[in-house]
Amino acid sequence: MMNSTEFADLLDAYVRRLEGLLLRFRHSQSGTIYLTEDDDALTRQTVQELIDLFNDNIRANPYSVRVAGIANEGITGWPERVSQNCVQELLSLVRAVGARVARNPEVVKGHSGTPAASDAYWQILHPTVQALGKSRMDSGHFADAVEACLKELNSVVKIKHQQVSGRELDGVDLMRQAFKLDSPSILLAQLTDDTGRNIQRGYLDLFAGAMAGVRNPKAHGNVQITRERAIHFLFLASLLFFKLEEAA
Repeated sequence: MMNSTEFADLLDAYVRRLEGLLLRFRHSQSGTIYLTEDDDALTRQTVQELIDLFNDNIRANPYSVRVAGIANEGITGWPERVSQNCVQELLSLVRAVGARVARNPEVVKGHSGTPAASDAYWQILHPTVQALGKSRMDSGHFADAVEACLKELNSVVKIKHQQVSGRELDGVDLMRQAFKLDSPSILLAQLTDDTGRNIQRGYLDLFAGAMAGVRNPKAHGNVQITRERAIHFLFLASLLFFKLEEAA
């Protein structure tokens, strides 16, 4: 992990790279502003490098998601083309991060030699989440950590449901069948009163929502998330694993 001076120097190098890319935009005879194919590829490479750089080195990092958003809006078409505005926005963002680091070097993780956040939260997460998530989080693969935990959650529910129903389902459909109020295969509360039915229905929505809103986008797209957002999702996965252990 680099210190704040090393990080600032690297940001300066990215500023120079992006400034160079801006100088290489050309106008075609039709009026289109374009980069060469090699410079298009360099811009896409720069996007990924910046995401990794910010994930690895910035405390409470909001910048990786912004880089991904700029790229999603500014790299379009087939073959892929990088817009001039995309490079300009990346350059503005890198300069802004550099200014922030100059004002407050403590935002860089390596400045004081301490991690961005305490690892104490691992002690209260479900053992499965610890086993699947910690090494991925430590290596900066935040989305992968969340996806791995939710895939395993899906597998556990699938096995339990199949043992009772004999049917093999997956994802949202699986959750809606496994936890349904009418003869669920996984019973999370007694359904003889409103309280129990509300608990069963509420967790059904949590399990299904975790599949639809968290697992599926990460499984089917190149989704980048911050460390902090990944921790939030890991707590959700942990809660659902613990609730499964309480099932009748």
